[in-house]
Amino acid sequence: MDPAVAFLFLVFTFQATSADSPAATHAELGPKYVGHSVSLPVVIPKGTIFSGLLLRSVGPPSKAVAMWEQGKPITVLDPRYSERVSFLEEEPAFQIHNLTLEDGGGYDISTFTQEGSKTLNRYTLFVFHINITGERLANSSCKLSLLCEAGAGAKVRVTYSWKNTKTGDTASADARLHLTLNPKSKDDSYTCSAQALGTQKAWEVLPYASCPKSAAAGLFAAGLFFSHVARAVLAPALITLFMRL
Repeated sequence: MDPAVAFLFLVFTFQATSADSPAATHAELGPKYVGHSVSLPVVIPKGTIFSGLLLRSVGPPSKAVAMWEQGKPITVLDPRYSERVSFLEEEPAFQIHNLTLEDGGGYDISTFTQEGSKTLNRYTLFVFHINITGERLANSSCKLSLLCEAGAGAKVRVTYSWKNTKTGDTASADARLHLTLNPKSKDDSYTCSAQALGTQKAWEVLPYASCPKSAAAGLFAAGLFFSHVARAVLAPALITLFMRL
């Protein structure tokens, strides 16, 4: 089926027959970080006969993202997801790669036939990004400013807070967190919580890892060290460090 024709067919079909099925399942996915991938499992009831599957982002506005037809490669319908969506037949599951903040929000998966469509699964995805800027101080100390962002859908209002992960004490009641850290703080962890769509997701960071260790090492060593920790904790964040010599 030609992608343009298929897209028009799917839009018409979904508008005409998109009454939500009471059997459709809803799941909140674990939070993801910008640049990571997410898997959206397809749960198909036994005995279901269908010719393909449609992945849709739930608006506003709602848009068809990609479709998969048996025996054919996946067709990406939304240019924003170009070369970023795949389908795993053995799972089965849709996958979205190289996530952006704009990818956060709701998704649904439906079967489609010539007679209509049926919603199978619904998912809610939060995509996090934490921007860190800092200033080097004496004695391997530093001042850091962390800005937490969470994509949860277009026009969705997100509220933020930061807590000390170990003690649970509130460190900030908004998206930005200011810290002054020293070597004794190297294991201190802080968690950004984002609330939207009636749910809450969180992302944990080890801020001291972004402090440069010496004036001679400079920006390169600080960024390299943080990138190493970030892969295990939060994935690479954007870091700008101003060093006081």
